[in-house]
Amino acid sequence: LVVVSDTHGIRRDPKDPETFIPSLTEAEIQQAVADYLKDLLPRRDVIGDAARGLRDLVVLGYYALPMAWGSIGFTGPLVPDMPRPRRPTYAQLVAPAGRLPNGMRTE
Repeated sequence: LVVVSDTHGIRRDPKDPETFIPSLTEAEIQQAVADYLKDLLPRRDVIGDAARGLRDLVVLGYYALPMAWGSIGFTGPLVPDMPRPRRPTYAQLVAPAGRLPNGMRTE
């Protein structure tokens, strides 16, 4: 998480320079991030929309991974994965000089 701010360091109240925090433990940082995100998601503006959209994309990407399926009780797709036919390469589609490509008729 990256937060861009015009304050020097971290403040409990961004508008009050007297609330500067000289150091934080890892647990305090994690709590500060959790509090920030908790306040960010309910916002009803562009920033809140962006935060919710990003959250949804991350969740979608995570649950697309087979390793995550077990945590939600998903056993896998109901339709088996079918082998796909190989597509011809571009070179195979190009007609020899003076000839029309396969499937093209002059009738």
